[in-house]
Amino acid sequence: MALVERIGELEKQVERFETWEVEKKRYKLTDYGGGTFAYALKPEEAQGEPPHRICAHCYENGHKAVLQFTHKSEGRDYFECLRCKSRQAFGLYVRSRNY
Repeated sequence: MALVERIGELEKQVERFETWEVEKKRYKLTDYGGGTFAYALKPEEAQGEPPHRICAHCYENGHKAVLQFTHKSEGRDYFECLRCKSRQAFGLYVRSRNY
């Protein structure tokens, strides 16, 4: 009985792996400037989904985690990954003018 359960667990793991392999091909690693990278949904792979970015760290660990916009400051867009809690700044830093 234990072997049957183990086979079932392994089959589920294989299914998750195969599903992720298909899903991750929908994204392309993109340089957003300032040394920040994320995976962007390819337009031809949208299948009705809006354009979005997913966390590079989570992607490399086999997870799809959509980055959430938090704010804009000094020319950069700031996003947070709710899965791994990383914070990323996209774009080039533009110093504010002080008058």
